Amino acid sequence: MKTIRLWLSLTAQGLKALFRRGPRTVLLLLLCAALPLGAGPAAAALLQGGVSFSGIHLALTAPEGDNTPALLVQFVGGMEDVSRYCTFEVMSEDQARQALRDGSVSAILTLPENFLQGVMDGTNPAVHLTVPQDKPLESLLTYWVGQSATDLLSAAQAAVYAVLDLYRETQFTDLSWDTVLLDINMKCIQWVLNRDGTFQEVKVSASGVLPVSLHYSLSILGYLGLAAAPLFFDLYTPPRLQARRRLRAVGWKSGLCCFSDLTASSFILYLILAAGLGAITRSPKALLYAIPMAILCALFAALCCLLCRGAAGSGGTAFVLALVFLGLAGGILPPALLPKAIRDISWLSPISWLRTLSAGCAGYPMENQILIAAGAAIVLLFVLCQLLYTHRVSEREVAE
Repeated sequence: MKTIRLWLSLTAQGLKALFRRGPRTVLLLLLCAALPLGAGPAAAALLQGGVSFSGIHLALTAPEGDNTPALLVQFVGGMEDVSRYCTFEVMSEDQARQALRDGSVSAILTLPENFLQGVMDGTNPAVHLTVPQDKPLESLLTYWVGQSATDLLSAAQAAVYAVLDLYRETQFTDLSWDTVLLDINMKCIQWVLNRDGTFQEVKVSASGVLPVSLHYSLSILGYLGLAAAPLFFDLYTPPRLQARRRLRAVGWKSGLCCFSDLTASSFILYLILAAGLGAITRSPKALLYAIPMAILCALFAALCCLLCRGAAGSGGTAFVLALVFLGLAGGILPPALLPKAIRDISWLSPISWLRTLSAGCAGYPMENQILIAAGAAIVLLFVLCQLLYTHRVSEREVAE
């Protein structure tokens, strides 16, 4: 009972220290409720409404005297699905660079010498794509179109070489090499031209399982919960830790003090996150689901405060880490636009854990992998915070 009474007393002292800055806490409460509510619909309007896009206009260049660009324009111009969003124009290198500067073309595609011959013999010489620096979205789309064309060409080449290798192995007597070469190339050309019937159309949401608005609202809420670390630095200042040594002198361990400070910060974060989550999901379950979210954010805040010697350092550390975690979790660019390597590790982001927990409040399924990672992180952070707290309380004793 003495332990419980002391824990409650220390927690009350921690809350009193935090509530001395009442206006700051109230402001953060309002921010966590209002900002996610506005950020989600704004992101949904941007992604669902799209952006102004009139198509890609590519300038084709090649060494002087090479008529490959003209042949490509003639060939690709007959492909109706491509011509709906991509057009080509043959230019000299100087003309193309000037057109890119004044914005009349979206990019420059520079073909190397003997490009077609290289495609036919399998050497596949590299082409150079030049895009403007001030139009990242158009540049990304241009790169995607080029990558899709490369994949299509590689698949056709693989089919041609597979048939030719089979011909060499079997040595058909009733078919000449030229006939086989012509037939398989014509078949691949026919396959490419009629590719609409080859591919299966699948609609992909930019934000995955969650609606775009909810995805961004919950991501911003998680970011604010992690970035709130400086709010709790008053619990870990050197004078306050020095006072904890007096309790050690009468037999109480530092772990109880650390637990009481974590309880106080978790309570404040619970009020913040429950208010924000309730406003976003309009579900009474927010009162339950905000509990593990508050614990995780409180542990993260304690870690940042214990690692740094000042409020500015803890705030900067929390801001940078939370921003990195937000980007990794698809809270800046939507998951559909992230590179595959980042999407594969996005489940390691604390923002992903917080978003998954809060999405469960709205009735969406929670991935077991993320829940296990969040649970393991809470245990690991708790142990790490206990060790750092004990070290910070003890370090002056060692120095003396």
